[in-house]
Amino acid sequence: MEPNPYAPPRAAVADIAPVVDTSDPIFFPVSRRKLVVLLILTLTLYQLVWFYKNWAFVRRRGERVLPLLRTIFTVFTCYGLFERVRRRGAPAGVRLPADLLAAAYISLTVVGNVLDRFVTSEESPGVYAISGVLLYAAVFCLVPVQNAINAINRAEVPDHDPNDRFTVLNWVWMVVGGLVQALVLLGLLGSALPVP
Repeated sequence: MEPNPYAPPRAAVADIAPVVDTSDPIFFPVSRRKLVVLLILTLTLYQLVWFYKNWAFVRRRGERVLPLLRTIFTVFTCYGLFERVRRRGAPAGVRLPADLLAAAYISLTVVGNVLDRFVTSEESPGVYAISGVLLYAAVFCLVPVQNAINAINRAEVPDHDPNDRFTVLNWVWMVVGGLVQALVLLGLLGSALPVP
């Protein structure tokens, strides 16, 4: 008699835990200097890379998250990431005010974007400049989070790559971003000068 191909298996089947590489850092490693330089010179676009990489590390540890969606909606998901960092660092003595940093990041990002969308540089260059300052201030809320991440990575995986060197792609981003910033600054200065 042939076995029934539709019959349930007779042997015990156990769930297999996801394989986690213990040599990988816990969260995305990047030095504070590299983070700050890239945030400034890429017109804050590096924050998208930073969020995506951190969520990808969370997913790699077995959590069911979609890094791309969480990156697109950072205003709604930043607290979840900051809180994960806070909880992971607490046993090692790493302190992080996740709620305050998330509130500051969300507030500065929303207000900066609202001002940026509704005020043009021609109408009010001062308010336009304030929106830029607010957007830059928002991304600097990521620096204390990265400090905590680096402390966690050092404590749990001491010989990980700290990601403190600039890559060729980093340099391309910085040059392009620096040129765009120089052009924007020239445009703002040109519009602020009186026309003879």
